[in-house]
Amino acid sequence: MKHLAPLLLALGLLAGLPGSARAATTGGPGDAGIYTTTLKNGLRVVVVEDRAAPVVQSAVWYGFGSLEERPGKTGLAHALEHMMFRGTPEISAGGLDDIVARLGAQMNGETTYDYTQFYFVMPSDKLDDALFIESDRMQHAALRAADWAVERNAVLNELDGDASSPFFNLLARVRAAAFPGQPAGRTPIGNRSDVERATVSDIAAYYRQWYAPNNATLAVAGDVDHRAVFAKAERYFGSIPSRTLIWLPFAKPSKPTFSARWKPCKRCFPS
Repeated sequence: MKHLAPLLLALGLLAGLPGSARAATTGGPGDAGIYTTTLKNGLRVVVVEDRAAPVVQSAVWYGFGSLEERPGKTGLAHALEHMMFRGTPEISAGGLDDIVARLGAQMNGETTYDYTQFYFVMPSDKLDDALFIESDRMQHAALRAADWAVERNAVLNELDGDASSPFFNLLARVRAAAFPGQPAGRTPIGNRSDVERATVSDIAAYYRQWYAPNNATLAVAGDVDHRAVFAKAERYFGSIPSRTLIWLPFAKPSKPTFSARWKPCKRCFPS
């Protein structure tokens, strides 16, 4: 699952903005219509008002990617991305697909080195549906063993497809040579043997550790009013408790950031 809107990639770069709650434009000459705030639980909210069409895109960015994976448990950030589409006690996987179809929406996700993101594109008056879904699975992803038994095959198929690409293999070897023995030396798909051995408990451990509001950014762009979006963010996400984040020595600093100087090449490093 690897489709990415360039606009929301730009929004993702704002995910590490420091400071307390704020609701003002970011100040640059090209930033008119961009508003940010931070909820009390640490969730960052970025809104871009653009009324060119009655459409909105929402995305939740988590500061967790392959760089945070532990040795022997690689490829599971990507596996967790897949499992986030397998439903919750409130909405089944089939129910999620049905909701998206009825809304005339699109949804997908992406895993890379330092983030995982999930997005919806839909009519602007349906934003509440997307926010409910995202807040629900931020807290209550089902993560059932039976679902992982099915989804594991999809993850392995993606991994095998990448492994069959000469270009991907070249770049994977270059990274391994450039960063020997480091997480940056492997691609986000991880090691096949790790995915084969992984249990749903392994995936759930990453979910409990990293999928928290204080490690996430909600980005909304399109035909919206930022004040209304801030209110909706508080309604759907405000009661979700923050968590203590434990950063590995080779991972990120004290809080997640997204480098404005680096942009993922999906053709080079697909999830």
